[in-house]
Amino acid sequence: MPLIDKAIRISPNYPGHAVWLYLKSVAHLSKRDYRSAREACEASIHLDPKLAPPYYALAGLEAKTGNREEARKYKALATSLIEAD
Repeated sequence: MPLIDKAIRISPNYPGHAVWLYLKSVAHLSKRDYRSAREACEASIHLDPKLAPPYYALAGLEAKTGNREEARKYKALATSLIEAD
């Protein structure tokens, strides 16, 4: 994760900044650090609300923590973004 943090730090205005934050959320998910994963997903969505992968990551996070209804909501949202493209 240090490389992702460095990329975020040295290029705050990079158009793909939301993607870096999404990748950071995946790294946190792999460590089962759900709070940090959620924060990274939410930051990614804040920067680019039309980017679908962070919503899928949130769906996975919600499913892992037993929030099935929230998981379905995020999955549907992500799918709708992909279908709209």
